[in-house]
Amino acid sequence: MILFMLGYSVHRFLNEMLRNDTDPVAFGMTLSQNGSILVFVAALALAWWRWRNPEPTTLAQLRPAQG
Repeated sequence: MILFMLGYSVHRFLNEMLRNDTDPVAFGMTLSQNGSILVFVAALALAWWRWRNPEPTTLAQLRPAQG
């Protein structure tokens, strides 16, 4: 999901640069370019969170200890 978000936001941002039928709305960029930056930042935040909080990788780690 993170790779999709990063790739899509970069693709959408660059694709919007080729269009000339949309007006800038903020910071001299189109609405889609601004949205792409938000998605890119969200993907970076999600990647950082996943890196700091990895999921258990084995079945023993998923199940609580039975005693």
